[in-house]
Amino acid sequence: MGAWIAWATDPIWSGRFEVLLQVAKDLRDNDHPEAAIVTAQTACEVCTEILLTETFRKRGIDYLSDPLGSLLPNYNLGNDRVRRVYQAATNDLITTETVRWAAFKQHTKKRNDVVHAGEAAARDKADASIKVVEDIIRHMVRHHYEKWS
Repeated sequence: MGAWIAWATDPIWSGRFEVLLQVAKDLRDNDHPEAAIVTAQTACEVCTEILLTETFRKRGIDYLSDPLGSLLPNYNLGNDRVRRVYQAATNDLITTETVRWAAFKQHTKKRNDVVHAGEAAARDKADASIKVVEDIIRHMVRHHYEKWS
């Protein structure tokens, strides 16, 4: 088992995306909307990595985890390569709910603008980011447990 698989399947780590979501809400509530947006995205990426790891393990293809993990630039589902790997591994057509997916793409654009261009964000943008990230995470977790439980 690869090192990142052992890390991602550790029960202590599996709840960290929930902690990160709470931190994003706290940052927003303390008037740090840019940090809230970035932290919400981090929560989503941690959740994506955990669910991909579990999916590889349950499919008996965990030997592909390290090679695929090294090919991915990150675990941002807004990245087409990451999303295609996620969809192929999980059979989750996450983009079919077009309103939610459009909101997620707006969130990832705003996150990139904050991180890479130093753009400011208002509380309403942080609210929207947190909401869509929670929706995406809820969808991914529900899909995973419906498929593997």
